[in-house]
Amino acid sequence: YKLKPNKTQLIDLNKWLGTCRFLYNIALEYRIKLYEIWNKTISKFDLIKELVDVKKVEGFEWIKEVPSQTLQAVIERLDNSYQRFFKLGSGFPEFAKKSKFKSFLIKQGVEIYGNCVRLPKIGLIKFFNSRPIESKIKTATIRKEADGWYISLVFEGETKELEPIEKEIGVDVGLKHFLVTSDNEKIENPRTYRKQEKKLAKYQRKIARTKKGSNNRKKLVTKLSRLHQKIKNVRNDFLNKVSSKLINENQVIVVEDLQIKNLVKKPKSQPNESGTGFKPNKAKAKAGLNKSILDAGWGTFCNMLNYKSKWYGRTFVKVSPQYTSTDCSTNKCGFRLEELTLKIREWQCPKCLVTHDRDVNASINILKKWSSGGTSEAKHK
Repeated sequence: YKLKPNKTQLIDLNKWLGTCRFLYNIALEYRIKLYEIWNKTISKFDLIKELVDVKKVEGFEWIKEVPSQTLQAVIERLDNSYQRFFKLGSGFPEFAKKSKFKSFLIKQGVEIYGNCVRLPKIGLIKFFNSRPIESKIKTATIRKEADGWYISLVFEGETKELEPIEKEIGVDVGLKHFLVTSDNEKIENPRTYRKQEKKLAKYQRKIARTKKGSNNRKKLVTKLSRLHQKIKNVRNDFLNKVSSKLINENQVIVVEDLQIKNLVKKPKSQPNESGTGFKPNKAKAKAGLNKSILDAGWGTFCNMLNYKSKWYGRTFVKVSPQYTSTDCSTNKCGFRLEELTLKIREWQCPKCLVTHDRDVNASINILKKWSSGGTSEAKHK
């Protein structure tokens, strides 16, 4: 929901955001120094306890203006970054920049009154009540975007499952077509980022020529941010519509278990035979391919299918992507091509002489893998 704060409320929201970012950074610095000097770590619970003392420090009384549970959520946010670093191998937590730290969490005290939302210590803020809220609000996330402030609500509720239907479908995602189904349905790739790429580059060149801190630079940065937001919104709208369509029309949706991080890795440089340089690794072409893969939003699309299948009583399955394009999908054929480049969009099976559309053939094989029980661990019923 988009908020419509007045000038006073706008100042308060910016103060709260700045306070949360400040707390995040000093908590991170405290944990780093504690380990460097004393070789000790501190838990999030101990950090939360120390918040009481921080509020009493002279010159830091303004921290009290933010609700205590919102401050606790900042410490939990930092701890989650540490957990991802240690358990998942993500990057070490970095200090939050003003341009990156854009949201804070409110855990309680959020209430809706018509077209207004009540926030603790701020009061009633007008907002665009675009859809009704019929259950109790659990938490609220306030986010600052290029075109204003938004509130995301988490509330208790029940989702009615859809009527079961007897239809299973295999889905092959791609770049030429966003997806191709085993029913030979093809959905075009909107290429949301690619369509705006020239305009983005134009703004970036203009920004590079302006003086840092100038009003002209700030205006251009705002325009660039709004364009990025538009790209994100258009992409998410497309992904939501396509995923909802598949959920409504099919009982079982089967996709490939693609490792997006591996697909977009940069090619490694290899020294040439003389040792004076490097072999050509087609890094420029790979960079363009990576950009198109990220623009398509395959990972977000699969996440949407996953949670919507849980909501509406559907089955979402991921299978291994091996040989889905190179195996002949004709029943009882079993032929497998040794090599199939991305440029080849159709091929004829030399055994059964059937001509296959590369993507349709892959989607049929994806569905067959699930039917034969070849699922990966990422499965939901």
